[in-house]
Amino acid sequence: MDLITMSYGQLVEMLVNYLERRRYVVVLDDVWDTELWNNIKVALLSSQLGCWVIITTRMEDIAAKSFEVESNIHHIKPMGKNEAWALFCIKTFPWNARKCPQELEDLAKDVVESCRGLPAAVMSLGGLFSTKDRVGMENNLQ
Repeated sequence: MDLITMSYGQLVEMLVNYLERRRYVVVLDDVWDTELWNNIKVALLSSQLGCWVIITTRMEDIAAKSFEVESNIHHIKPMGKNEAWALFCIKTFPWNARKCPQELEDLAKDVVESCRGLPAAVMSLGGLFSTKDRVGMENNLQ
């Protein structure tokens, strides 16, 4: 059967049949509402051998929802300034031995500060700026 032409019910049934005799871990990253969970929980909770579903979210009310299963909330603290700066430099400046050029340091530190210690933000902006040459980076940072 072609996945593209399958109905929602057929897809869920196929997933249930595949997962019911397996152990697995599913990660739902950056969840903003419970609709996704409501749509797939029947397939994910069908395992007879046990499974783990890890949900990441920045929204406290989503984290606090029980999702109808035993759940634990792990609060992740933002990175410290030094850790965020080191990560940004590793991601952004591979062409300069992973060190920020002195002439860009003030601007780059402002960018890192705007990430408020969120690793995903640091990685995203670092990755974006890593594709720029020095002039392009200066233009983007200003």
